[in-house]
Amino acid sequence: MIPTLHASKRMDQRAIPADFVELLGCFGIALNSHHGADKLALPRREAKHLRRRIESLLQRWDHLVDTYAVVSDADVLITTAHTTHRAHRRRVARTSIAR
Repeated sequence: MIPTLHASKRMDQRAIPADFVELLGCFGIALNSHHGADKLALPRREAKHLRRRIESLLQRWDHLVDTYAVVSDADVLITTAHTTHRAHRRRVARTSIAR
């Protein structure tokens, strides 16, 4: 998502970090606003479930750090694995919010 100037100002005024908006983009529920845009929300029930998932991942963080995924241009997950050697790295952001 690319925030408008208006959205950036509101995020700053309301102390809503871009990282949380990125989470909304990944895990939020789209509510139709009937104005050509979707409202992304993370209701309490879903937020509690997401928190449990994140806590579970954090418990296994050190084991998962050297994991990689192969994803096609069509966003299809092809495979996953653990890195066994240091490869040439190129940073790729799949989804992020520019500020």
